[in-house]
Amino acid sequence: MKAFDKLEEAIKFCGNYAVKQQSLVTRDYKSDGSVLTEADMYIDSYLKKVITENFPNSVLITEESGKVENKQKQNTDYYFILDPIDGTDLYSQGAPGWCIALGLLDKNLAPCGCMIFAPRWGVGIKEGLFFRLDPEGVLLLNQKPFILKKQDAGVKQIVMSSNTHRYLDLSRFTGKCRVFGSSIIHLLAPVIHIKIDSAVCTSGYIWDIAAAHSVLLYLGLVLIKTDGSDFIYSQSMLNGNPNTEILYAGSREQCEYLRKIFHNS
Repeated sequence: MKAFDKLEEAIKFCGNYAVKQQSLVTRDYKSDGSVLTEADMYIDSYLKKVITENFPNSVLITEESGKVENKQKQNTDYYFILDPIDGTDLYSQGAPGWCIALGLLDKNLAPCGCMIFAPRWGVGIKEGLFFRLDPEGVLLLNQKPFILKKQDAGVKQIVMSSNTHRYLDLSRFTGKCRVFGSSIIHLLAPVIHIKIDSAVCTSGYIWDIAAAHSVLLYLGLVLIKTDGSDFIYSQSMLNGNPNTEILYAGSREQCEYLRKIFHNS
C-alpha cells in the first residue's frame, strides 16, 4: 500500500473513532481557554505515528504537539500540517461541524495537497465528506474526481468565523451570513455549498488554514488578505504563531467585492 493510501486509511479510522466518541466526550481546556477533548489527543498521537513512519523526510506540525522533527529527515519533502479536530468546541457539544484536517506544504511553503475528513458533514450521512489531494494529483471527493460547479455572480451568502462581528461592520453586507464551527469547513464552503459564494476568516493558526487552502488553489479560487494580496505562509506561522489578518476565500472577483464592502478600499 502506498504511503498516501495508508494515510487516508488512518485518517478515516480516526474520523470514525471520533464519531463513536462524540457522545461520550468530556470537555477540558487549554491554557488559552480553547476546548480540548480526549479525541483530539488520541488522533494527534495516532496520525503523528503514521506520518513519521511513512514520510521520513518530512516535518509535522500539529495543533496539539507543535513541530515534530523526523529524526531521519535530511531534506524536507513536505510539511504536514495537522488539526486533529478542527471545530473542537462544536464537536464537544455534539454538533456535526468539525473535521480532521491535514494540509501539505512543499519545501517552499506552497500548498500542495490535503486530506480532509468531515464524517458528519456534507455529501452523505453514511460517508460524510472526504477530500484528498495528493501532490501533483487530482482532487478527489469521496474517491471521485471533484469538479467545481459554476457559481452565481455576486455575493449573496458568506460563511464567517464566530467572532467576525468583533472586526467587521456586518450591516454593510446585505446578504446572508453563516457560521458552521470549523475554520476548514468555512474556507471550503464556497466549494462544497453551491449557494455560498465566499468565506471570511478573521484569524487562525496554520492548521486552521493549510488543508482548505490547497483545495481552493487547485480549483482556481483564492485566499487573499485585506490588502488584496494572496495569502502566503511564514516561518512565524510554522513556529506556531497565528495569522492576525482577515482573509477572504472564493473567486477573486467575489473576494474583492467583500474587501470593498468591509474595508472601504
